[in-house]
Amino acid sequence: MNKINSALLALALISMLCGTASAVYEWEQVNEEGFGDLTNDYAWAMHEYNNYLYVGTLNTNFSHPPSALNDGLEIWRSPSGDPGTWEQVLGPSGTQLLAHPITGDILPARAGFYTGCLGARGMEVYKNLLWVGTSNPFFGCQIWVTNGTHWKRANNPGFGGYLNWNANNTATRGIIAFNGTIYAEAQNTKEGAGVWKYTGPTDFDSIGTLVNQSKWVPVNMPGFGEPATNVGIGELIRFDPLTDGENIEYLYAGTWNISDTQLAQMLLGDVSYLVGCQVWRTNGTVDPSESPRLIWEKVMDGGFGDPQNGGITSSTVFDNALYMGTGNLADQAEVWRTTDGIDWEPVTTTGFLESGGFGTVYMWRMVVYKDRLVVGTFNPTLGGQVWGSTSGHPHTFEQVNVNGMNGERKLPAFNFGGFTIYGIDQYGIRSFAVFNDSLYLGTASWGDWVDRYAGTNYSKYVGCEVWRCKDTQVVYTVEPTPVPALTPIGMLALIGAVGLILILGTIRRRED
Repeated sequence: MNKINSALLALALISMLCGTASAVYEWEQVNEEGFGDLTNDYAWAMHEYNNYLYVGTLNTNFSHPPSALNDGLEIWRSPSGDPGTWEQVLGPSGTQLLAHPITGDILPARAGFYTGCLGARGMEVYKNLLWVGTSNPFFGCQIWVTNGTHWKRANNPGFGGYLNWNANNTATRGIIAFNGTIYAEAQNTKEGAGVWKYTGPTDFDSIGTLVNQSKWVPVNMPGFGEPATNVGIGELIRFDPLTDGENIEYLYAGTWNISDTQLAQMLLGDVSYLVGCQVWRTNGTVDPSESPRLIWEKVMDGGFGDPQNGGITSSTVFDNALYMGTGNLADQAEVWRTTDGIDWEPVTTTGFLESGGFGTVYMWRMVVYKDRLVVGTFNPTLGGQVWGSTSGHPHTFEQVNVNGMNGERKLPAFNFGGFTIYGIDQYGIRSFAVFNDSLYLGTASWGDWVDRYAGTNYSKYVGCEVWRCKDTQVVYTVEPTPVPALTPIGMLALIGAVGLILILGTIRRRED
């Protein structure tokens, strides 16, 4: 069973069926489910900008015929983060305006930026503007920038020059300011992942012209010279390893070894093709023989010794150490850290299983909040979990939320002889932001795209949610419901399906 031996699995099953109680933080949901539209599946990106909290969604539900006004991602904002204060700034009823990327005409800010962008995957504030990286499998990933009232596209689709767009660059997860400019990564499953540097003007009046949309240059070899291994970059992050005795900040890139096709293979249990994610870094020095490419150094290879660690999914800097989390659908996600930027040590290699994290396949997001390292997970078994530690050391993480944020299960996932087992609604913690001195998170729910792939109809039950930490602790008790008598075959089927359905119970809360 790889890293999870049968004894630990038995312990997890016992705890799920018998009920548990633990102290967690109290959270409150601050948005309407899916912002009132259940096809907003993920709160994919979140950032504070100009005293607003911005949230960008993943929305793959297309009209028939497709609509340039209504299809694609939405962006919402709130001045306080309170319920009832959210404004759709980009979407079917978008309140803001955007400049047409070719003609410059001023138009209402409609869903998907009129160009089929499915999701807002990354956000960064730079030069008093909010920069948003998108996913667009049709025309190529795009960077859009706002000054708080208007939007402009800052790149050609998929980067490249005006006449040589690269539609193979399909998504931008990581976007970050480094060494006085803005960098963005591009997922490319055909030619290898790229890191792009913007060399144009950053005043809002100049951004978005046809000339300036072309002013992005590639600063790495495709896939860092290993295009079949590095098809995407999950994280771009700055880190100054103080232990080296020098004051040099590096840009770190954590890669993905998983294409969309391979992800489908993984879901079917085939992980034979994986060779593991990698981590690369640069201090911004230009390679004199390959200008404008930078000199990059590989500082981790082979998925931290486990090729099934197929991608870096999250990262943060906490207490002078760089932390990175992995995606691992085979034997639980992992967290590793480094203080010198080169040598890595494990924080957990079992998805926090030692503390009850059974079923964690991504360490999806990380954030530092009030001197605590916080990790949000993708857990389709128990529901999205939030883990926190004041030291970041192994065996110090405690779960600080209820599974799936409120334990709600309303997806009719399985039926055994009339006994329905309901699946979790919110299976992942996809985004974090600290806003007005409070921690906010955005969830990932069962999406329309999953329905199309799996032949189900679960997305009608769920939409993404935004929750705020209230910094008060409560005790949640998970109490079991009686399990009806099953035939031996039925019991084996139930146990075999435990990876998808866990916690047969209701949740009762009582104050500390």
